[in-house]
Amino acid sequence: MFGSHAGARVLPALVALSSFGNIIAVLIGHARIIREIGRQGVLPYPKVWSSTKPFGTAFVPLLVSWLLTVIVIVAPPAGDAFNFVVDLQSYPSNVFTLLSFAGLYIIRRRRAKEGLPDVGYRAWHVAIVFSCAISILLLVMPWVPPSGGIYGGDVSFLYCMYCIVGIAILALCGLFWYVTIKLMPRLRGYAIVNETVHEEDGTSYNKLVKVWADGTRS
Repeated sequence: MFGSHAGARVLPALVALSSFGNIIAVLIGHARIIREIGRQGVLPYPKVWSSTKPFGTAFVPLLVSWLLTVIVIVAPPAGDAFNFVVDLQSYPSNVFTLLSFAGLYIIRRRRAKEGLPDVGYRAWHVAIVFSCAISILLLVMPWVPPSGGIYGGDVSFLYCMYCIVGIAILALCGLFWYVTIKLMPRLRGYAIVNETVHEEDGTSYNKLVKVWADGTRS
């Protein structure tokens, strides 16, 4: 349709540039997410994750995201292993995406109760609802068997296995949070306090501190 020159050379180059732009956008976005998680004190060494040295950006989270991307591309062999890893990433990601949209309404309701003014930028309700509908669709449809049966997916085993494993990983993470944040403090008699630390360069992050009954901190 486009000739031997444009069809064989130009269009594949444009596809490669588009893929490269998408990879860069995903790397930067994931790096910012990892940095924010670290800033909340959820990850060990929050100072390292929240730092923007030496290039004025989230270098360590960006490096971690890049390394994970390289490992996913290089390490798994072609076929079932690679397809399963790619699919496994997508399901928990859609769960967090849906929770993020729901969190917008929770934050808005809390701000309204506290009488805080609206922020300068506010996402449209129709955009949030539409995005929630897409996330719900992406969470429901993977459970529908393909036309080839339960073994007719992009892997040779059960088509929805990545959904099951993804939910299991999320459940294990929830269990770990409950044990470390709720159960252990109650059993050992200490409280976990979230303290905000401000660095000289303007970077701030939260640190989880154990406060024992006698007032000591660790």
